[in-house]
Amino acid sequence: MIRTRLAPSWWFTSAVGLRPIKYPERMTTPSRREGASTRNLVSRIALALAVTVGLSACDAGPPHADGPDISSTLVGNNVWHIPSEAAWQVTGEAGLQFLRVGGIAYDNALAPNSLLDMWVQEAFDMGAEPQLQVSRFGTPEEAAKLVAHFNVDTDRPVVYWGIGNEPFCRVVTPESAAQVAEYWKPIAAAMKEVDPTIKIFGPNECDFYEDYYGELFSGDGSASDISGKVPGEDYYYTDGVAWHLYVGYPPEEIGIDALTTTGFQEYRSRIERTRALVDQANAANDRTGADALEWGIGEFNGRGGARVCSFENGQMIASVYGAIMEFGGSYGALWSIQESGGQCHGSDHGFLSLTLEPRPSYWHMQMVSHYFSGTYQAVASSTETVRAFGSVDRGDGRVTAMVMNIDTSSTLTCSIGLAEGAEASGTCGLAMPVGLDTTTDFDIGPSTTMVLVFDLDGALVSTVTYSADDNAPVVRSVS
Repeated sequence: MIRTRLAPSWWFTSAVGLRPIKYPERMTTPSRREGASTRNLVSRIALALAVTVGLSACDAGPPHADGPDISSTLVGNNVWHIPSEAAWQVTGEAGLQFLRVGGIAYDNALAPNSLLDMWVQEAFDMGAEPQLQVSRFGTPEEAAKLVAHFNVDTDRPVVYWGIGNEPFCRVVTPESAAQVAEYWKPIAAAMKEVDPTIKIFGPNECDFYEDYYGELFSGDGSASDISGKVPGEDYYYTDGVAWHLYVGYPPEEIGIDALTTTGFQEYRSRIERTRALVDQANAANDRTGADALEWGIGEFNGRGGARVCSFENGQMIASVYGAIMEFGGSYGALWSIQESGGQCHGSDHGFLSLTLEPRPSYWHMQMVSHYFSGTYQAVASSTETVRAFGSVDRGDGRVTAMVMNIDTSSTLTCSIGLAEGAEASGTCGLAMPVGLDTTTDFDIGPSTTMVLVFDLDGALVSTVTYSADDNAPVVRSVS
């Protein structure tokens, strides 16, 4: 057993400041520049390579992880107000992997193609996949025309799509699912006739209404079921379940101090039920592999205003991403980039302030995006106030754990064990069983989030530390 203790003689690689941490640029995937037929070929090659790499990784021994593969579109945001060039610049440094163009305003009146062209290009330029929403009030022909604009007529094919936004928010009835299916099926069929390789997620309701979603994704082939194949075709109406949630609204009125506990549990319970529904629908429709139904969160955040600006909100958001990874989700799209004056009151949900200062939500999203890839690994904790999750990426040569102390007053001395039989014990013990015989001790302050980065032998190589008193995370390399 190798045991190390973090010493205070770290070398600073990034000072505290109001500029985002710089990381290596992301690779641009062929799907962002090629047509549908090329995407199909690239997808098949990528799948074959993934299988080969996966087998090689398993054969190579530790470190290993036993969770789902982490989605390359995990960390997302929503755009609806027209951001300034400066706002786009800071947003691009957040490490976003997914950018949704949706919401009620664009359901009622779709943005002009010129604006959508610009936003799609902004997404590609920052290394993110865009998602466009067509109106549920429009005709199938209008939806098909928009797909053709991007995926046939231009060199900017868009993979991810949605139909409508929050169609029955808070007034869901037993008939609501049938009404969604009535507009969904003809629009989806028309869109897929143009490009069968697109992925349509929805219906993006304002909560995960279990009975309602259960009807829509029953897999029973009924009029309300949108999880099956388009008649006569070898593709499906829908590729992913998606919903929204903002915590802190009545009747719960979850306060800032409860965002990391009660607030996070509101998300986790829905994520667990979504995963169960997706598995049920996949089994009913015999959907496997690339055809398997996926799931994502189209909008999420704390209730607007002070909650959104809090450090607790940032830790809650990071915890939500941990749960999305754990249950094999495709994306979580925060709402939003910048809005409502950006001064932490009213309906301000932005991850940037009026003066473009990144908020805790921004920094936590950036840490997740840049340090979590490969395969998810659960991390057990001996204390309720310390939350953690991890990943193993053999290709990038790293094992990563995010550790959050949600206690607002106590500094803790913790240890994290990476051995196969590691146990979470003591005052602050963490167990991440990836097959590496090492244990690392470290201190974590109150209201603090840390990222611990290990090499494939389990040696700690760097840390990222961000607390409620900091302007930005600090990266340190172990000397």
